[in-house]
Amino acid sequence: MYLPYPSANGACLDAVLKEFFKKGFFSHVISLSEYENVYNCNYAEVHSLKIEKKESKSIFGKIRNAFFQILNYPLLSSYLLKSAYKKCEDVIKEYDISFVLCVQKPASSGYIGVKIKDKFPNIPVVLYELDSLTDNIDNYESWTRFFSARNECIEKKIYSKLDCILQLESHRLYYTDKRYYKYSSKCCIIDIPLVEKEVYEQSIIVKPQGHYRLVYSGVLYKEMRNPLYMLTLLERVCYSRGDIDTYIYSRGDCDDILVDYEKGSLNNHLFLRGYIPKKELDVIIGNADILVSIGNQFKVPVAALPSKVLYYISTGKPIVHFAFNKEDICIPYLQKYPNAIILYQDQNVEHNASLLNTFIDRLDGSLVDFEEIKRKFATNTASYTASVLTNHLML
Repeated sequence: MYLPYPSANGACLDAVLKEFFKKGFFSHVISLSEYENVYNCNYAEVHSLKIEKKESKSIFGKIRNAFFQILNYPLLSSYLLKSAYKKCEDVIKEYDISFVLCVQKPASSGYIGVKIKDKFPNIPVVLYELDSLTDNIDNYESWTRFFSARNECIEKKIYSKLDCILQLESHRLYYTDKRYYKYSSKCCIIDIPLVEKEVYEQSIIVKPQGHYRLVYSGVLYKEMRNPLYMLTLLERVCYSRGDIDTYIYSRGDCDDILVDYEKGSLNNHLFLRGYIPKKELDVIIGNADILVSIGNQFKVPVAALPSKVLYYISTGKPIVHFAFNKEDICIPYLQKYPNAIILYQDQNVEHNASLLNTFIDRLDGSLVDFEEIKRKFATNTASYTASVLTNHLML
């Protein structure tokens, strides 16, 4: 999903496209959406293909839909694949295209890239691998793990055909496996490109005269990112000081847990706001006093870095991060950031409540200087990603 309501990957792409524009490239984006339309901005034209959600009430219909989902996995339906490829082909024929960038996920993006390379062999085709097809939680914990061999087969086809593969730093160790050696000349390591000055410029922070405003944004799932420990700790902190209000902008399957605390022990201190558009959320985060994040909890080690962490860092604001364990992929990033505290959820609540109280009491209302952020997180800027790609393709 891209503009005007970008997914996490859409937000990363948007940052990079702005940098491409500075280098003289105007972009055409083929995107999946709930609506079919054309969206224009000064650096890109967005062609949205509508995703038809065919819900069936009959048992036969549900079985049929599940059958085709399994049959096509990890790709989209054959109809969407054909529609997306046809739109790409039309754009390439109409405009002077310098290169094609396939953003993954979905896996269909790279798969379409293979077809584009077959049809237009002189145009460089690049895989922007924001989500690994094989190094992800689905390959270990969901029903899709039974199709890991299929994922590897499609990945091999994509890696063999495309001209350049942009891989995330968080997956670097995984890609040292010997089966990737033969692709090393076309692979480049980049990182989440969400350290942006315009995000920093929206940040407003003053030492609160009344209550501290804590903001959490992002999905919450009981099995992956459970808020229970965070709420228990906030309950303890609010009991001792009473000057903390927490606002949660989220979706997922934790509403029952959240509502219990909102109506119960955190009444008048916890406010549930649901999922809101990014532009509105940008304003909310810009006016927050403290930003809150929760690390992913996986039964197996998976290098999935939440892009939100880099977005938080861009603000220069204080960050409170709840880590499930010391393997949390966010920890190395937050340890470099001078205005963050990491609270480990295997520690005693009273101990962490004391640490959080001390952290809050030391806040003086200042932001981390953006030049320091940029220096420490140079590879997390969109300009770095854009330069790596254009240098590799010698554009």
